[in-house]
Order: sequence, then C-alpha cells, then structure tokens
Amino acid sequence: MRRLALLVLGITLASGCSHGRLDLLNRGDAYDDAQRRFTRALRWNQLAMASAMVDPELREDFLLHAEEFSKLRFTDYEILHEEVADDFKSANLDVVFYAYTLSSMLERSITVRQEWRRDEDGQWWVRPEVQAGGQLPANAADLTRGAP
Repeated sequence: MRRLALLVLGITLASGCSHGRLDLLNRGDAYDDAQRRFTRALRWNQLAMASAMVDPELREDFLLHAEEFSKLRFTDYEILHEEVADDFKSANLDVVFYAYTLSSMLERSITVRQEWRRDEDGQWWVRPEVQAGGQLPANAADLTRGAP
C-alpha cells in the first residue's frame, strides 16, 4: 500500500513539472502552448493568428508587413536556444526559420529572438525581433528582394 501511495505521489508531482521545475499551476505549459502556437502560425503565414500573441505595443507594426510575409514560403523552423525564468514570468528563445520566395527558390534562414512575458492575468505576450536587429519583418523584406 505504501508503494502505491508513493507511486501516486510521484506521478502527481511529475505531472506538475515543466522545464525541469515543479509547476503545479501549469504556467510553463501555458507558455509552451503560446510559444508553439505563435511559431507555427508564423511558419504557416497565419499572421493574423500570430499577431494576437504579439505585445500590443508592437502588433500594428507587425501587421504592416503582412504583404511581405505573404511572398515567403516557410519550409521549417528550429528552436536553437530557450531560457525560461524560474518563476515562469518570462522566457527568451532563439528560433531559426527557413524560407524562400517563389522568385528565387533559394532557401535562406531568419533567426528570430522571441522575448515572452506573462502579464498579471496569466496571458503570454511575445516581442519578436530578428537577432541582427530590427523587428521581425526586417529580414523578410531582404528575402523578398533576393538579398543573401
């Protein structure tokens, strides 16, 4: 009976773990879900869906580049690095997207730094930025012009 109780306790505690930390409120799971939905929305050119997760201060600028993004065809993405704060209030990660344009058919990579913050209501917001500088769409414009 004692073994059964320990097994149940172990399973209960393990189910509350996220990113190697005890997370009984599942805040890490909420972050994982938001980050995955945002990254996949970008990958599939669903900018309206992705913009709903962009920090409201940056959302309008983000949507101004929808036409440039529509010229890109994303083939894949990869998470290069991820850091999640111990209190699950912030996270930073680097994601590389692979994309091409129909005019060039040459695949290029766009590395994006995603800075995530959780507000008082538990909502996660992202501030995407191309690692080389500027906001996310800056590199998309370079791709549509055929820059290396």
